[in-house]
Amino acid sequence: WRLRSNMIALQVGVSACLFLITAVGVTVLAAEHRDQTRMGLDRVALFNVPFSLQQTDDGRVRETVARTLAEVRQVPEIDAVAVSSMASSRTAARVTSLSRPFVPKIQDGEWTALASASPGAAQMLGLSLRRGRWFDDRDIDSSERTVILNESLARKLFSTTDPIGLPILARFEKIVAGGGQEQTVSMTVVGLTTDTRDSNDRVNSEMYIPFAQSSDLDVSILARSSTIDVGSMAMELRTAVHRVNPDVAISSAGRADLASRWLPGVVMKMATTVAASLAVMALVLSMVGLYGVLSHVVGRRMREMGVRVALGADPGQIMRLVLRDGFRPIVEGLVIGLGVAAVVRMSLQPAFTKTISAFDPIAFALAAGPLIVAGAI
Repeated sequence: WRLRSNMIALQVGVSACLFLITAVGVTVLAAEHRDQTRMGLDRVALFNVPFSLQQTDDGRVRETVARTLAEVRQVPEIDAVAVSSMASSRTAARVTSLSRPFVPKIQDGEWTALASASPGAAQMLGLSLRRGRWFDDRDIDSSERTVILNESLARKLFSTTDPIGLPILARFEKIVAGGGQEQTVSMTVVGLTTDTRDSNDRVNSEMYIPFAQSSDLDVSILARSSTIDVGSMAMELRTAVHRVNPDVAISSAGRADLASRWLPGVVMKMATTVAASLAVMALVLSMVGLYGVLSHVVGRRMREMGVRVALGADPGQIMRLVLRDGFRPIVEGLVIGLGVAAVVRMSLQPAFTKTISAFDPIAFALAAGPLIVAGAI
C-alpha cells in the first residue's frame, strides 16, 4: 500500500503541476486577445508587402504605397487606411539625447526599436498619444526630421516624460537597393506615446519616424472597417496593390497582430494549444486512474471492513477510515505539485508582470478540484 500510495501522490503532483504551468500560456494568450479586442485590432486588416524582394529603392516604394493608399481610399466600406513597418519589420537603432550637458557617443547610445508610420497608422494599431502630436502632412521627406518616442525611451534619454521639442541623435541602417548603409540623423521629438508590451509582456524602448522620411522596403498596409470583415478588407488591399503594380510580391494578409512583431503569434498559439490539450488529457487520465486505484484498494479491504463492522465499528468510522487513507496520497501529491507549480510561476512572473500571478486561485482550483472529486467518489 505504501508503494501504491507514493505512486498515486506522484501522479497527482505531476498532473496538477503540468496543468498549472500550462495555464500560464493560456492566460498570456487570453490577455493578448483581450488587448487586441480593446485596442480594436480585431477590426484591422494587415497586408505585408516585401518590396525588398524587387531590389527597388525607397523613392519608388513611397510612390507605389501612395498610389495604393489612394486606390484603397476609394473603397466606400473601408473607413481608414495607413502604412507602417510596425507589424512587419523593425530596425534596431542607437539613440542618444542632444539636450544633456554630457552627451554620450552615438555608439554608446540606447538600443531601441525603430519603425515607420504614416499619418493614422499609430492610432490604427492601438497606440495612445500622451503628449505632442501624431505625424501629419507636415512630415515629408524635405522637412525637418521628426520622431515619436514611447514613455520608456523618453525616461531613459531625458529622465522625463515631457520631451516634446527636444533633439535626439539616431544611428540606424538605411535600406538601399541591394543592401544597406549606416546613417546618423538628428531628429526632433514631436510626440510621446504610451508603452506597449510584446508577447512576453515586456516593455521595450520604441521610436517611430514618418514613413515619408524612412527608407523601409518592407511595409505593412493597414485598413480598418466597421462594416466588412477582415478577409474582405484583405481582398480589397490585394486588388489595390496589384492594380497599381501587378509585379509586387505579397507575403501575407490577415488580421493585425501587434504581438507578432516579436514572436509569431501562430507558433505560440499552436504550442500553447498542444500543451493545454496534453495537460487536460493528463488531468483526465489522472482522475480515471485515481478512481480506479482507490476503488481497487477499497474493494480489497471489504473483508477487513466486514470484520471491523462485526467487531462493532459503525458506518461513520468505516467512511472516515476510507477517506483518510484515500486522501492522504492525494493531499501529499497536491502539496508537492502545487508547490512546484507556484515556484515555477513565481520565476516566470517578472517576464509577465501584468499577465499572470504566482497564486491564481481559479487555476489552482481547476487543477486540484477534479482530482479531489475523483478521489472522494
